[in-house]
Amino acid sequence: MKKILTRLTALIMVVVTAFILVGCGKDATFEVKNAYVVIDINPSIEIVTNEDGKVLRVTALNEDAQVLLVDVDLKGKTFEEAVDAIIELAKELGYIDQLDENAILFTVEAEEERTVEELIKFLQEKVNKFKDKHKLRIECLIEQLSKDPNLVEEARNLDLSVNKLALIKAAIEINPELTIEEARKFPIKDLLKIIADSREDADGIVNDENLAEYYKNKKLMASKITLKEVELLNEFIQSAEEDLFTSILEGTEISVETVKSLYQEYFDAIKAAIDNFNDEGEAPDTSEEEKILLELIETLLEEKETLEQSIQDLLREFANIDRRLPNFKELKDQVQNQIREFQHERKEIMDQIREVTRELRDQFKKQLQENRGGNINSNHNELLRELREIRKEFEAKFEEIGIDLVKFERHFIDYIRDQIEDARTQIKEEFEAMKEMLKERSKEAKEQLRERKNQLKDLFR
Repeated sequence: MKKILTRLTALIMVVVTAFILVGCGKDATFEVKNAYVVIDINPSIEIVTNEDGKVLRVTALNEDAQVLLVDVDLKGKTFEEAVDAIIELAKELGYIDQLDENAILFTVEAEEERTVEELIKFLQEKVNKFKDKHKLRIECLIEQLSKDPNLVEEARNLDLSVNKLALIKAAIEINPELTIEEARKFPIKDLLKIIADSREDADGIVNDENLAEYYKNKKLMASKITLKEVELLNEFIQSAEEDLFTSILEGTEISVETVKSLYQEYFDAIKAAIDNFNDEGEAPDTSEEEKILLELIETLLEEKETLEQSIQDLLREFANIDRRLPNFKELKDQVQNQIREFQHERKEIMDQIREVTRELRDQFKKQLQENRGGNINSNHNELLRELREIRKEFEAKFEEIGIDLVKFERHFIDYIRDQIEDARTQIKEEFEAMKEMLKERSKEAKEQLRERKNQLKDLFR
């Protein structure tokens, strides 16, 4: 099961916990500023725009999207130009089928609710014009990130707009070192830039496995740095002479040993959380129901891989057919129909995977709410959230004895700043080396994507 959640990383990135479905309607016009949009055809593509309404970043969220976007640069284009290019390419490569029922799902969010409403109308108009122009059958579905009722309640408690909290959570999902406390200070345009910059850091890494490994290690890097910093601080604090505590304990009746003991307790809690965490992100006490869901997802993923291999084999066969043959058109039609059938089957499998994934996420949330079995840690984000909770707990404990934990640590950091910086640098260098390895591994994969794109273009021309 360990590989299941690793392979799910890229999939979960495009699954939304709650949504509103809107049918395609009347025409509308719109200039899209500071927006976050995911287009899911089956290629799943994320678009981030800036305050000028220009595309800040376009990211492929799965392998079909990598095929579609290979050698395509949409940065700096208008949002409309980007959407036009993506759906035209999807048709050109056979992801939107002339002969079959199609669906385009948009996941949207923006700073203001009015902007979101206008964005929905704009996308409705865009899909309507596209399907009328090409005489296609397309169902248009639109989801809004902030329509999760739990998110509404959380936003109220945090005194944030629901739209902003939705984008904060999207940014934290990609950049787990970010906290809600830090992110709430940023304007929407800066949150969107964080998303764009985090995606850009993975440029050059392609295929689902390589990207899953990259994001897993990026998230793990944050917890490694946290543990190393606290470990170095704890080692110094435990061996420090009493005179180094004088200014910290001035005006209190707390002993040096009490403070040392409390910080040791803090370090032990951090270390235990990370030690208990499985690097593959699997919960150690997975329930029977979750095991069944994970096994079902594994079966569906295997079926999907088999279909994708069949498509690849068909494309290779088609590329080797002599175009001078009198029955070439008939052979081409046969290949097209077979690929359409495979793509339709794959779409049904992806729909099933999304449904099961949503159910699995609900199970993990339920576990976390009930705190069953203690430490659940379903993924690296859960680990980082747990570390933040431990931090809050011990900030409160230190406050009870009249000490500000942040100032306490800052006092001792001054003595070992170079050691801490060296440790941070080493962990980051290890991550960069891993990233370069993945980029090198991705070079061949990118050529395969380019070849597949050309084969699809040729087939559906």
